[in-house]
Order: sequence, then C-alpha cells, then structure tokens
Amino acid sequence: MKGRVLDVGGKSVLTRGNFVPPKEACTKWEYVNIDKNTNPDYLCEASNIPLNDLSIDCLLLCEVLEHVSNPELTIKEAFRLLNKGGTCIISMPFLYPIHADPNDYQRWTNVKINKILKDCGFSE
Repeated sequence: MKGRVLDVGGKSVLTRGNFVPPKEACTKWEYVNIDKNTNPDYLCEASNIPLNDLSIDCLLLCEVLEHVSNPELTIKEAFRLLNKGGTCIISMPFLYPIHADPNDYQRWTNVKINKILKDCGFSE
C-alpha cells in the first residue's frame, strides 16, 4: 500500500480488529463510510464517491462488499477511481455468520468475485 490510499468502509475511529494502516508508506490515507461516527473523509455510499477518475493509487474494499446492496456498482466505482497500474485489495467473508453493519446481503465464491471483477474492467 503506497501513494494515495482510499479505504472504502474503513474507519478512522471506532475501529475493530488489529489492523494498523501502514500510513508511513502512503502520501495520504482516506476513509469512505456511511457512518458519520467513524469520522470518514467522505461520508457517502461506496458506489458514489466524490473523487476524480484515476485519482487513487491503492483502494481497499475489505469486508465491505457483503454490506452493500449493489456490490457491482461499488466495484465499478473502484475501477473508475483507481489509477492505471494501481492496486485494489478486496476481501469478503464466505464461511462467516451473517452480521449486520448495518446490513449483510451476500457471500460470494471466488468464481463469482473473479467474474464480477472482469465484468467491471479489472484484470488479473
């Protein structure tokens, strides 16, 4: 993770887990969230982020796609924002109980994730 990082669904406050963002390697680390209590840089839906095309070097969609009602739109938005040659890091639970935050809509297999990523413009 380097350059300008956008952590979609991440939290600058009220965090969970042990992940510590490697901010020293980044020029900027920004958060997108719909929960104003997490103090996001962008208080908005993951599918409509008010940033310019190709403006992000590294984009995180970690444990967030199961919480959006239309994850394909979120992935298309990530593709729009990501610089050519940038990195998109995606994770989604599979064998994990349903957990509202505020909602939990789906689980995908790796085949489904790869198909949707390709359909949205990403390559391996």
